[in-house]
Amino acid sequence: AIRNNPLIPTTAEEFADYDRFMGQAEATYTEMTVLTNQMHALHGRLKALESNLEASGQTALKQQAGELSKAMDAWDKTMVQRLSKAYDDVENFVNGFTAEYLTALNHGDSAIPRVNEGTRQKIAELNGVWARHKATARDILDRQVAALNQALQQAGIGVLYLPAQGR
Repeated sequence: AIRNNPLIPTTAEEFADYDRFMGQAEATYTEMTVLTNQMHALHGRLKALESNLEASGQTALKQQAGELSKAMDAWDKTMVQRLSKAYDDVENFVNGFTAEYLTALNHGDSAIPRVNEGTRQKIAELNGVWARHKATARDILDRQVAALNQALQQAGIGVLYLPAQGR
């Protein structure tokens, strides 16, 4: 049988709370990184589509795709920082939201498994920010991509494909 370490003053309730809190925060972090990676992949396909639309003289569709591309790029820059090329670039570029969330999550991870009030407050604050970022992403994917896809179909061009994965 596994017994409690008498040097760690953590109760069974605190262990359970820690496990629940960290599990929820880790699930949120996973959700945001999966969505960020999906959006980034879709944005790459959109850029290729933009080139084809421009080459084929589809000016209105190219403009619509360009606006969508700008929205995707702005969202991506909020979520992650893709400019780092070397270790010391951390001083040159501001990290994205996913890094801020992960830093807060890491502050809750310690040798004594208890969640302090500061970590709870910071993760709650960041969860509120994530809800807004997620809503923006859902608008881009569910409304703006759908609108472009409808316009592409009406023009006899294929749609911008997003593989069905977790929402």
